[in-house]
Amino acid sequence: MIRVALRHAAHTLMLSSLAFTLACTSPDGGGARGEAAAEASLAPDELVVANAWVDVADDGLEASVYFVIQNRGRTTRTLVGARSAGCERGSIRRVVIDEGRMTSTGLSSLDVPAGGAVAFVPRGLFLQLECSDPLEDEGSVPITLELASGGSVSFEAEQRTP
Repeated sequence: MIRVALRHAAHTLMLSSLAFTLACTSPDGGGARGEAAAEASLAPDELVVANAWVDVADDGLEASVYFVIQNRGRTTRTLVGARSAGCERGSIRRVVIDEGRMTSTGLSSLDVPAGGAVAFVPRGLFLQLECSDPLEDEGSVPITLELASGGSVSFEAEQRTP
């Protein structure tokens, strides 16, 4: 009985987290709220990244980055991309089920609501890095999130296996 209750609680938490994340994004991943908010400047520690980790592909040329970003400010902030040393491209992606197959689709932007948070998790939202030089096998990877306002947020993501 306890096992069933714990499983139900875990599923409820996962679905609530997914629902919150989806509620924070419009169908195109951004929208007027983020564009209007882009005019305000970013205060120190307004956007906080926690629990950042990266899963690097065997060849080291692609990586998926997962984390939680919290907006402690009063203005919605809009993520428009990411970059990392040695990587040519960083994009925001969302896992979707298409005709029974799991795939991912790119988002041009993603809103982080004022006073809210967005979780980048396996089988949900994630950053995809495409690198020209293989990433190191161990240690952390420096990541910079780019904002629609022109600002940025930098953090380190520890490499680990999901």
